[in-house]
Parts: sequence; C-alpha cells; structure tokens
Amino acid sequence: DKDITGRQWDMTQLVSLAKNEKTSDKDKSKIYGGLRNLILGNSYWRLRFNALAQLQSLIAPVSETKPVTLDNETKEMLLTLIDNDRSWVLANAIRFLGMTKDPKYADIYINAFSDSSDRVVNSAAVALGKSKSPKAFDALVKLKDKPSWKNQSLISTLNGLKELGDPGGYDVSFNALSDLHSPRWTLAVSVWDFRIAAAETIVALGKADAVVIDLPVAHYW
Repeated sequence: DKDITGRQWDMTQLVSLAKNEKTSDKDKSKIYGGLRNLILGNSYWRLRFNALAQLQSLIAPVSETKPVTLDNETKEMLLTLIDNDRSWVLANAIRFLGMTKDPKYADIYINAFSDSSDRVVNSAAVALGKSKSPKAFDALVKLKDKPSWKNQSLISTLNGLKELGDPGGYDVSFNALSDLHSPRWTLAVSVWDFRIAAAETIVALGKADAVVIDLPVAHYW
C-alpha cells in the first residue's frame, strides 16, 4: 500500500506486474496512477517520456488496430501534456491520444502541424489520419507544403494519408514516388525517405498495381 510515486521503482518491473493476471485491480490502479503522476511531474524529460511509453504499452499498445477507450484520468493527463509539453513528450502524448481514433481531437492534431518539431508534426499527422475526421484529407494535403528539412512535412503527409485510407491520397503519393529531384534522405526507411513513405502509402491504399502500370521504368533505377 506504499505510495509508489515517490520511490525509485523500476518501470519495466511495474509494467510486468501490471500485465500479470494475478495482480489485483487495486494494485494495477496504483501502478497506472503512479506512472501518471511521474509523467505529469517535474522529473527529467527522458524519464517522463519513458514512463509515458510504458503507460501506453499498458493501455494503448502501438500494435493495437481497434480504437482504444481511455479512462478519464489518462485522457486528462494527455490533454495536459499536449497543452504544456514539447518535443518528444508532446509527440508521444499526441501519438497516445491518437490511438483513440476519435475525430473530436482533429483540431488538436491540426494545430500541432504548426509545431517546430518534425517529430511532433509527424505524430499529429498519423493521429489525424487514424481519426478519419472529415477535416483530415485537406489538412494533410496542405501540410506537405510546409517548409521542412529534406521534405519531412511531405513524409508526415504521406504517413497521415496512409492511416486515413482516402483514395484521394494516391495522387499525392504517386507524385512523391515519381519525384527524383526534391531533397530527401536516401535511406531505406520511410521515416526519412519520402519516396519510400509514398510507396508504403500506395500499398496501404491498395493501389500498388496502378504504380506498376503508370510509373516510368526509368524511375526504378
């Protein structure tokens, strides 16, 4: 019954305990509450970031495909973080909230597009796509024109369109895939190279066969 928020508990062990079927609901509630208090506290940001990731692994793991229902305490915690935090913690809070797939948060995500952190913008784009909000498509397409280093804004647009699943995203994706000249990181991962992000979005939209037909052979070399 000791207050876990003021002690140096190992978060990995706490999460394992919370996942254990033998752990009582009362103790699980304490773990959740302790993590929330740590996240909202004044600890070093990386510790708070890690605690937020651990809490998400319990409530809304990134592998979950169905909309997640959040308890009021966690929801309020995330909204507080979004209002007051920045960079890595802010990006993770948006990603966590995005697991709800609730379109009522669309304006929060769209407002985050103005953040100076590409990490935050990308999390917001993905969350907006997951929400399926009627506002999502136009906002995501507009985002690609936001100035950014190595077309990070375009990557965020593509990642959001991938989650949104709107067929209209094909044209944006195909144009990006066909672009051999705009600045980009030539790395084999979609988080850096917009052409790879475009290919993944096209596949997610079920349009891969159209690319084989439409894309000039020279673009494969």
